[in-house]
Amino acid sequence: MLVLCPSFTTHPFGQLTYLFTYEYRFAGHSLSTQTLILVTIHLTKEMDGPNPVDDAGEVPVKIVVNCDKMVIGSMLLQELKNVFK
Repeated sequence: MLVLCPSFTTHPFGQLTYLFTYEYRFAGHSLSTQTLILVTIHLTKEMDGPNPVDDAGEVPVKIVVNCDKMVIGSMLLQELKNVFK
């Protein structure tokens, strides 16, 4: 599921900026123990124009992994962090 939520902020000098937030959510389970795993990835980008495709560059990423088993969640988080480096 992809959620696009543009919001507008103004700076003291009257410059209009756009804040785009993308949220990806994934759910699944492990094969061996059937442990449920929920992963949420947040991408937020502040830009000068209304089109998020116009400006290329680094985007801060926030990854949240929810899992009953701490070891499985930690291993999955480390793998996802390596992907986004």
